[in-house]
Formats: sequence, structure tokens, C-alpha cells
Amino acid sequence: PTGKPDVYRATVVFPSAGRWGLQVLDGFNDALPHSFPAVQIADTPATAPPAPSDDGAIASGWLWAAGGALALALALLAADVLKRRPARATRGAEPA
Repeated sequence: PTGKPDVYRATVVFPSAGRWGLQVLDGFNDALPHSFPAVQIADTPATAPPAPSDDGAIASGWLWAAGGALALALALLAADVLKRRPARATRGAEPA
């Protein structure tokens, strides 16, 4: 327990490098263990930073940022096209 209600902390030591899945049995409902995404454990000294997971997925933050940048670029392009469009003459107008 961390001292906060319903919050716990654990230290996990993996026996070797490789890809490991995680499940936690909480003692309340062990028929439905808590599952976590698999992690890739690198074969490096404990002082080295962890290796990034390369499971082929793209972080959702990057997708949102790319989508936002694309939306902004399209909005600016549309505004520029509308700004450059010549004004339409009204029907029935006579030359000066």
C-alpha cells in the first residue's frame, strides 16, 4: 500500500531479458486478474535507461499531434484559397 486509498506499488524483477506479459492477482477477485501490456526488457545493466518498446504501435499522442497539424494546415490552405479568389460581380451591374 502507498498510503493512498486503493493505490498500491510493487517492484518487479524479471529473470532475464525478453518480452514479458504482466498479470496481477489482487486477492479480491483472482478469477479476473489485472492484465497489463507486455514489456520488452533489454539485456543491459540496471543503470541504463529502459529500452523503448517496439511492438509496432504508434503512441496515440503522436497521432493526435499529427492530426492537429494536418487540420491546421488544411484550415490555413482553405483560408488562403478563399482570400485569393476574385470577388464575383453582381448580375445586372453596368460598367462604369
